[in-house]
Amino acid sequence: PGEEAGDAPAAAADPPAMTPDFQPARWTTLTSTPAQPYRRAVWLDFGCSGAVIGPHAVGTAAHCLYSVGSGFVRPYTARPGAYRPSGGGAPVSPFGAYPSRRFLVLAGWSGAGSQAAAWAYDAGVVITKGGDMVARVGRMGFAYSPSGPTGTPLMTAGYPQTTQAGGKLVHYGRPCTTTDANGRDVSLRTQVATCPICEGGQSGSPLWVGGGSPVIRAVLSRGTDDYDIWAELSKQAYDLWARSKELSA
Repeated sequence: PGEEAGDAPAAAADPPAMTPDFQPARWTTLTSTPAQPYRRAVWLDFGCSGAVIGPHAVGTAAHCLYSVGSGFVRPYTARPGAYRPSGGGAPVSPFGAYPSRRFLVLAGWSGAGSQAAAWAYDAGVVITKGGDMVARVGRMGFAYSPSGPTGTPLMTAGYPQTTQAGGKLVHYGRPCTTTDANGRDVSLRTQVATCPICEGGQSGSPLWVGGGSPVIRAVLSRGTDDYDIWAELSKQAYDLWARSKELSA
């Protein structure tokens, strides 16, 4: 209840693009097998990012999975910890590649009458086929809180894919903070003046607190020239992820 599942995503619609303002100097680019926790970041290979939250579950943004007014998008292959070598060449997937089997989004997203109304539900899950991703890379925790993470150091990692080559793993060069103290409004903004700006491909990237034991509080939703806008995990989104994290392939 409260969610919609797509067993055979097939629509050709692409997720909406963010402003292509990626600033490489403000990010760290990983060019070899990533250490923890960055190997838990997931490249969803035709244009989004996510995080391993279960053996066969990737937490991401709903707009990466379902286009409002069009339906579920085409399948992905999830590649945890993928990276591009510094010398060039194709992306490397050191921890395997896992085809998508099913997409899960909240009914508030799939049933929204407009895109503007849907943004409050921009969190979803990719259920994968194949092996156990947690056994290979571990999993990220996640949490809902009615209090926003104001003043808390935040980190993110993902795969820019508008001005950057696909499969390039990046993370914040240093932690970011926000003044957002409301965890119920499901929207968290990080200002370009103080935090690195994201672009298309990084949608669905986890925003987490903690160091070696990351706890996701939001996923990248969309952006403007002034803000990156993150979808905080609502109680509904948290429940969806919690129900999904132990689903089998």
